[in-house]
Amino acid sequence: MDLIQNQIFLRKTDAWTVLNSLLCNVDRADKLTICSFAVAEAFARKLLKQQAKIAHLTLLLDFTIAKRHRNNLLFLSNIANEIYLCNTHAKLVLLESQKYNA
Repeated sequence: MDLIQNQIFLRKTDAWTVLNSLLCNVDRADKLTICSFAVAEAFARKLLKQQAKIAHLTLLLDFTIAKRHRNNLLFLSNIANEIYLCNTHAKLVLLESQKYNA
């Protein structure tokens, strides 16, 4: 992964690799928004470990997480400031910080 002027060019990677790279390049994320159709327990636990670096976390998740992964949703409710359920199949990470927006 190459970070060039706030643009990330991906080879084969996953969402956590991208997010972790962004968090490593900022002192603190003022606002982090994640839009996803699914969130694995491992991803949620990694978010919990990075919670000190995230001032405000908003999650936009697909409705199916409430049906199929209710325990993950309950766990995420302890980490996120806001959770919205919607019809989505996106995978998007938006990070705002004093250093840059990505």
